[in-house]
Amino acid sequence: MDNNKDCVIQLSKEDDILSPRYDGTFKSIFTMETPEAKIALMDFISTFLDKKVTEVKLMPNEPPIENEKDKALRFDIRCKFDDNERANIEMQLHPGDNELVRSELYLCKLHAGQPLKGKGYSEVKNTYQITIVANETVISEDDEFFHKFEYYDKINKVSYKGKTFPITIELSKLKKILKKDPDLMNDKEAWAIFFKYGEDIKNRDLINKIIKKERGVRMAASTLLTISKDEMIRDKVFQEKKKKQDAVSDIRDAMLKGRAEGRAEGEARMAIQKSVEIAKKLLNKRIDINIISETTGLSIQQIEELK
Repeated sequence: MDNNKDCVIQLSKEDDILSPRYDGTFKSIFTMETPEAKIALMDFISTFLDKKVTEVKLMPNEPPIENEKDKALRFDIRCKFDDNERANIEMQLHPGDNELVRSELYLCKLHAGQPLKGKGYSEVKNTYQITIVANETVISEDDEFFHKFEYYDKINKVSYKGKTFPITIELSKLKKILKKDPDLMNDKEAWAIFFKYGEDIKNRDLINKIIKKERGVRMAASTLLTISKDEMIRDKVFQEKKKKQDAVSDIRDAMLKGRAEGRAEGEARMAIQKSVEIAKKLLNKRIDINIISETTGLSIQQIEELK
């Protein structure tokens, strides 16, 4: 959202900027105890919820992370707004095949966690799950990077007027937007480009134009520049990045091992089946059972069962 009253920062080619997609940087951009981080968070939420948020409070406990892959690859920022609506903002590096189901589950858990003792259902507030997907795609039906879903009867064209809203931001779908004049980008596009290319030297000029134009992104970039100069944070991010890469590598190695074992098992089954077929033919020719066993590798008992 435009506001040029703040001091405009610019990223130089020499600035070694950390990726805004990793845990240490992603969380710091929105959760550091600075005016810049708070402004960035309110602007981000206002932009992607299409509503003005004037106050935001971070909530201490993230939705529980229940498996090792999630522990390694999922980072969450949980917050509540001035009207008591709440959201979970999440960066997903490597989404699984059931990413949308997983996101919906965490959305439901956050929604169900509202304190309702002594209150009526009319006081239930909206809950949002904002998932930024850093790599790959989770919605293959179109090329739009932003989706906001709600309950809807598509046959009768009637809204359920539900209170839960899953939102996806797919950074892999920004190639066309990357070619746009930054002055023509809307707020959502500007934020998405920042998260996808914030550290990319090749697109540094584009990022600087967005920083100059968009106040929220400007505040986020200011925080990103600050933490990128902090050696302790850089080391933490390096270790976090290594952890993510190791986790992904372990998962892929396990998948490859499983495929190899599956192929070996399949080949073994085929070999046994071939031996059985040969044994049956030799039995029909009344060949001595000991010779059949020696020829096929099947046991005497296995051959007896074929008679």
